[in-house]
Amino acid sequence: MESQTLAPPTYVTHHLVKKEDLNHHNTLFAGRSSEWFIEAGFTAVANLLKPQNIVCAKIHELEFLKPVHLGDVICLASSIIHSGNSSLTVYVKVNRPQESEMLIQGFVSFVNVDENQIPLQHGIIVIPETDEEFSLYQKICNFQLMNNRKMKSNYQHQPV
Repeated sequence: MESQTLAPPTYVTHHLVKKEDLNHHNTLFAGRSSEWFIEAGFTAVANLLKPQNIVCAKIHELEFLKPVHLGDVICLASSIIHSGNSSLTVYVKVNRPQESEMLIQGFVSFVNVDENQIPLQHGIIVIPETDEEFSLYQKICNFQLMNNRKMKSNYQHQPV
């Protein structure tokens, strides 16, 4: 398989917050936010891989930093910041257009699979270029390291 090296491009989508998107506090419902968050990450990955071969594997972090209200238009900016053999991890940040204040941010990983849902190598290598991209890359590497340690710890404590 031929490798494809890339700097993380950013893919942008927008949503208008409507009444049906609100929770009982009249702010954007976390479930709807999560749906849009995963969809934004998916579209970033689908620009590189066949959509029918992509499955969502994990939300690593999803931080709700500020409330989003009825009538707000929000901008979801997605960048692929880490690649594994068959996985791609996307950083998604949410703000209002023309405003820099972050409303929501987090990471979501997707896996490239074949028709039998078996992980399939994609040959993509992501190279961080900016300080922000490198910082995000380091953060996801730390998440994965902590997760691997946690899994090893769980296996060590299993009764024989």
